[in-house]
Amino acid sequence: MTTYQLKSTDVPLNTKTKNKELFGWVRFVLILLAIFLLFRFGVAISIISGSSMEPTYQDGSVVISNTILFEPELQDIVIYSDNNGFDVIKRVIGTPGDTVEILQGTVLVNGVALEEGYTLGAADSMPMVKLAPDAYFLIGDHRTPGESYDSRSEEIGAFPLDAIKGEVLFSIN
Repeated sequence: MTTYQLKSTDVPLNTKTKNKELFGWVRFVLILLAIFLLFRFGVAISIISGSSMEPTYQDGSVVISNTILFEPELQDIVIYSDNNGFDVIKRVIGTPGDTVEILQGTVLVNGVALEEGYTLGAADSMPMVKLAPDAYFLIGDHRTPGESYDSRSEEIGAFPLDAIKGEVLFSIN
């Protein structure tokens, strides 16, 4: 009488195929889950409404922003929610501990004029403000008075980090 021992490589073909197919489906579901989580918690899509960021972004522009791993830096463009729950887009021109001042349309941060080739119009002068250790000064690129409701207004002022929802990565139009 002859006895045979099965080796691990002697698995019938249909079992190998089923395992490979199952692995393919598991991988597909995991990729879909990763994409869902990325778009649910890590990336936001916003449509610009208004002219406060002209000429950088026009009314109707669509922007993609990073909402989890970001640290706002000078001249970054960020999104925050206003009191009515609308997403608002502005540029960071002051970070925690900075002083911000506007003299005859020129923005001074810590006494140094910002190089701003992206603005439209000229802002009214504004006295120097010192930002708190957790505050960011946000302003629109359209600097003509009345075009952007931002940190220049005493009603709004500086923003804490937790009010900022994300950093704009790019525009898709």
